[in-house]
Amino acid sequence: MLTIQSPTIGDVVVPASAVMHFVSPMWGFPNEQAFALVPAARDGLWWLMGVEAPHTTFVLADPFAAFTDYAVELSDVDRESLALTDAGEALVLVMLTLPSAQEVSATANLRAPLVFHVTSQRVLQVVSSNEQHSLQQPVALSIYPLNDATELPTV
Repeated sequence: MLTIQSPTIGDVVVPASAVMHFVSPMWGFPNEQAFALVPAARDGLWWLMGVEAPHTTFVLADPFAAFTDYAVELSDVDRESLALTDAGEALVLVMLTLPSAQEVSATANLRAPLVFHVTSQRVLQVVSSNEQHSLQQPVALSIYPLNDATELPTV
């Protein structure tokens, strides 16, 4: 078990299996490779917490819950770097930007999803060339139901 002391959400204890490693650096974070993927209090929402830099924390969302026509294309190189042999092994999540005011919606970055292969603990940020994928697509967080857990579940 690993304890991450996050200034954002407090101390979180995660199993080693929750630590994901970027196969190439995430855009804008060239020196941070290891992040813990932790389910949030709403089903379909996740925390991505820096292991070496716990102040680096992101909110991720299942894009398919909000955008039923959303699709991610992976190249053969992407699949190989993630060690994916079947598309069903992939967990696709998008970064959210939370609003600074209550009347403003959260937005999802559909242009640069994160693709996880949880079994191999690898993750890759894939930048889409699809012009229909927005960098700031409004999303209602209320579509993600509260889960019944009183503490953070493990991956």
